[in-house]
Amino acid sequence: MNGGRPSSGGSQGLREPRPPVIRYAACADSGLDPDDWFPASRDPAVARVEAAAALAVCGACLARKRCLELSLRHWPLGQYGIWGGTLPGERKALLREHLAASSRQLNRATS
Repeated sequence: MNGGRPSSGGSQGLREPRPPVIRYAACADSGLDPDDWFPASRDPAVARVEAAAALAVCGACLARKRCLELSLRHWPLGQYGIWGGTLPGERKALLREHLAASSRQLNRATS
């Protein structure tokens, strides 16, 4: 989930309610440096080492599946960093597979 936190609201410094996926996301309170969620390397093996702490947080997260779905639905944001315990390249492959399956299904429906 990239460790994102909702902004503080109001003049009294009250926090806005967290959306459900963030409420249960382990990354929201992980204490990791934000850079830990963004591996610099495009090489999957190196990126996995760079993001090991973030991936460990995701491994025990209750929102992992929803987080991954969110990243794929909102690709302009979801293409970066660690989401749902996956690296950017892994999500790109999942998105390609999903788009290909959707295309095949649409072709069958219109044939």
